[in-house]
Amino acid sequence: MKLLKPAAVLEEFERLGYGEHLALWIGVLEISCAVIYLIPRTAVLGAILVTAYLGGATATHVRIGDPFIGPVNVGVFVWIGLLLRDGRLRGLLPLSSGGAPDAHRAGPAIFGRQGHLQGAKDHFVALVRFWSAKRAPPL
Repeated sequence: MKLLKPAAVLEEFERLGYGEHLALWIGVLEISCAVIYLIPRTAVLGAILVTAYLGGATATHVRIGDPFIGPVNVGVFVWIGLLLRDGRLRGLLPLSSGGAPDAHRAGPAIFGRQGHLQGAKDHFVALVRFWSAKRAPPL
């Protein structure tokens, strides 16, 4: 809708304190983030970008005193959708007995005998392995 600049969108932009000239660029940014999210190979990056975009929307609504639950809900659903789509990402969360890689160490290690740094290192290694598995094979 932002790309077509209908009167209702332009009125809302004015109410939110944004100029009419930004409607096109914000619309392009929104569509770009959504496309990156929809491509399975770049879905995690897309979720991060959509979250950042929605953070700006939330800040805008907070700034003018509007309810801001809409953008927050969309952000939560973006991450729930990603977790449901990608089993490897679910494996990084220690929510069940299958939990994170090396769950017997990663969960308690954050606050347990191995200390904060070891738990953070375990989670970092799990994230690197996750990203490495998504790379394209060499040509």
